[in-house]
Amino acid sequence: MQITSRRSSKTLIRIGDARWLAFLSRWAIILARRFGRDHGCTGTGGAREEVGAKAPAFSVGGRMLPGFWLFEIGKLLAQIGAAAVVAWLGVRWALTRYKSERLWDRRLALYTELLTSITDMQRVLDRQENAEATKRFYPDDQWRQLLTDYDLSLKAIVNAVGQCEVLLSQQVAEKLSRLPIDLDNAAYDARVIYEDRRWSILRDLKAYLVQDAKEKLDLP
Repeated sequence: MQITSRRSSKTLIRIGDARWLAFLSRWAIILARRFGRDHGCTGTGGAREEVGAKAPAFSVGGRMLPGFWLFEIGKLLAQIGAAAVVAWLGVRWALTRYKSERLWDRRLALYTELLTSITDMQRVLDRQENAEATKRFYPDDQWRQLLTDYDLSLKAIVNAVGQCEVLLSQQVAEKLSRLPIDLDNAAYDARVIYEDRRWSILRDLKAYLVQDAKEKLDLP
């Protein structure tokens, strides 16, 4: 299963953060300008212009600060606040995106492991069917190895049921948990039909997992 691209699921979050930043920046500028007018300064070019009486002053440590410096302090505080908001939103967005990508990677790895196990089981059935058709049977040691590979692949699928309940869906977990029962039920038919039924069961499960992965992971 090849992956060429995937769309980010956090586009709306980034748009919302950008709108909030623009909103906060506009209000910071408006408040800074209004603060400067109230204290008799223009706030442009570092110059102060008189509005009626002398600009008010503010006492800090026994020293009087004119309205110009009050405006500069207010503007600095507004810039610091805006920078803090930008940093907070950036960290939150980065953490959210990191968690989303980690979850996506774990789901992809789980789908890949399941599909690999199913493919290995189909390979064993193909070799078994070919031996029956050609009457060229494997030696005992090779035959035991094929059966061992088949059982290990089936065991890997059953052991992944718990992960599927957490990472994928309950429906996928139920289909995987029923796989051993479905394969055992196929044994009640004749030998040739038995092989065909097991292979078709695995084929249908494989097709279902591929379609589910494309939908859940937004794959092409």
